[in-house]
Amino acid sequence: MMTDTLARPLGYVHLRVNAHVVGRRIAAAFWDGLILFALQALLSPIYGVAMVGVSLPPPFGWLAYSGNDATLALPLVVVLTVVYYMVQEALFGTTIGKRFMGLRVVGSDGQRSGWRGALLRNIIRPIDNLPTNCYGVGALAMLLSPRRQRLGDRVAKTLVVDAGSTAREQRTSRETRRATVALLTGFALVAAFAYYGRPALQLESWKNARLYVFDRPVSSYTLGPARWGAGTVTYPIEYCTPNDPTPCHGNVTLRWGGFFGGGWRAGPASILCQRYSYGYAGS
Repeated sequence: MMTDTLARPLGYVHLRVNAHVVGRRIAAAFWDGLILFALQALLSPIYGVAMVGVSLPPPFGWLAYSGNDATLALPLVVVLTVVYYMVQEALFGTTIGKRFMGLRVVGSDGQRSGWRGALLRNIIRPIDNLPTNCYGVGALAMLLSPRRQRLGDRVAKTLVVDAGSTAREQRTSRETRRATVALLTGFALVAAFAYYGRPALQLESWKNARLYVFDRPVSSYTLGPARWGAGTVTYPIEYCTPNDPTPCHGNVTLRWGGFFGGGWRAGPASILCQRYSYGYAGS
């Protein structure tokens, strides 16, 4: 088994680490990919919009999507992927998939990579991931590297090694508190966006799927300032249809069903157009 000798600071026992773990890295990427897929499913109803009949350009054409369910836009998927890996590697030196396969991320000096290393190696991850979700660029870079470093590893000066070949650090209570605060902050931000940021995205989803007040074709629309109530939000709305340049206007209200009760739901709405007017009782 090939190993690398690294300069290690005082307090570490092992002096040689095994970075030739390509097979386990592939398996770890599979497990982390499954977790990311589950996270996308959980976050799509909060940050996603319905993209009915949308077909992405090459090389993403196979991701064509049709349906009324919200889905994350590609830039948000990239951000989620980078944050997923970066936060875990910075706080714990590994990810769920890597831990399952007995791997750790260290700096080229054998120390924990920290936030800087985790940020750099994962900002480059979308490039290593090309072609989409195949890690072709990263695999080629690892094959050409004596230490099996993908492009992100070379930029960040990091290695993915067998966890058993490197000494495990003792996490201080301060680091544990930081990890807990980071996790709770993440949950709080997602919850806040689900309540305060989601309504406008929900209306965009209904517009794309031709639901609610958008059951007629709508070419464009604008929302006025939100008026918040107890579990409700009301927007003044103005929109145009392809066959009538005269704008329709009115008010739409969304009702909060709770985090586990469906989130924002359609509420009462009233729309006045030049030729007709109509209202909705909501769901």
